[in-house]
Amino acid sequence: MAKAMRDAASDVAEAGGVGDEFSQAMQLYARSKAWQQFGSEVWAGFKRAILPGAIGGSLGYQAGKRLSDLM
Repeated sequence: MAKAMRDAASDVAEAGGVGDEFSQAMQLYARSKAWQQFGSEVWAGFKRAILPGAIGGSLGYQAGKRLSDLM
């Protein structure tokens, strides 16, 4: 279904004369989502591995929670 929707959108863009721009925009979007996912995984790993062991105690918990809330 996703491929059919992508193909339909591409066909409409081609018909409108903006097929190349549409293709470039979709490539940029895919690259951006990949970096977003990578950043999310790195941040989750950082929180799991570093914060609890390095800071420790209730102060560490509060600082980690506040930092997490800010993100």
